[in-house]
Amino acid sequence: TRSVSKIIDASYERAVSLLTEHRDKLTALAESLLEKEVIGSDDLIRVLGERPFSKSVDYDEFVNASWKRKLETADDAGEDAGGGGGGGSGGGGGEELPPAQAAA
Repeated sequence: TRSVSKIIDASYERAVSLLTEHRDKLTALAESLLEKEVIGSDDLIRVLGERPFSKSVDYDEFVNASWKRKLETADDAGEDAGGGGGGGSGGGGGEELPPAQAAA
């Protein structure tokens, strides 16, 4: 109970500190989202810079599996997998294919 409160308080303080330290990036990210509503990994890299660490293989497998399911579902429904409704402004569909799907 007290130890849980300490963990929560420390995590909150760390979150506030990180957001304050990177406020310029947070603002740029918010402005990009207001402009496009949906942003992809290229936009994130443009706004936040390169990752300080590499993506894990598990992450790439998860993303590729998610896209595979989405494409299969769209094919079964006879839809265009790349378009997708969802409204939004700015055209372009807003979603990017992961590298494995983009090359196909």
